[in-house]
Amino acid sequence: MLVERTEARRVETLKGLDRDNQSRLGQFFTPRAAADLIGSMPPLPEEGTMRVLDPGAGVGSLSASLVARVLTERPGLSVHIVAVEMDEGVIPALRATMADMAGPRVTTEVVEGDFLLCATGALVAAPFDEPFDLVVMNPPYGKLAAGSTYRRGLKADGVDCPNLYAAFMAVGYRLLKARGQLVAIVPRSFANGAYFEGFRVDLLANLALDRLHEFGSRSTVFADTGVLQENVILTGTKSGSRGSVVLSQSTGTPMP
Repeated sequence: MLVERTEARRVETLKGLDRDNQSRLGQFFTPRAAADLIGSMPPLPEEGTMRVLDPGAGVGSLSASLVARVLTERPGLSVHIVAVEMDEGVIPALRATMADMAGPRVTTEVVEGDFLLCATGALVAAPFDEPFDLVVMNPPYGKLAAGSTYRRGLKADGVDCPNLYAAFMAVGYRLLKARGQLVAIVPRSFANGAYFEGFRVDLLANLALDRLHEFGSRSTVFADTGVLQENVILTGTKSGSRGSVVLSQSTGTPMP
């Protein structure tokens, strides 16, 4: 099955990563159980073609789980996946996953490059010139210095993002069409304090939160990477109507 082959690819690729480079990139691959949980969250249309963006895609685990769900649950729905990855050592595995899922109802596109540099500024270059129905992401984690290219570019666009994951989210929901969906697994640090205040204001101005899912243990999600991080999965609708937010929790290994 697609998700099993993708998970095997993730495990094998993880073994070959340079730890210093991984730390520099803020890179943490999504294990299958978490990817399946994330893929289970967005509502799916019954038919048509859904444009999906997976920035910082790694080996394509999030895309694979989503596509597996679409193929099982929505016989009238087609998907076009745009997967963006900058680590040259990971791209062969990502291309293998994209080729694995391609078929009559699934088309794929791999963008080799820095997502924030590719998609910021005047959003005119393909494949970012057409808005997306869904953005799924496990963005990189890492502080952004006040004078960094990313942070200055985003400030020019009206939002201050002090961390890479916040920058990915801000660009991600800007690339959504109206009523498009964002699903992201991120640290929960954005929810508190003055440090992320500007980002929170921008997030809530652009996105109506639908669901927040938390994990009972810091070691639950990325156990095989040795990462201790308090994560949440956030889902939201671009320009959606604001209502009550669904709260959920995993106490052990996340499962759909």
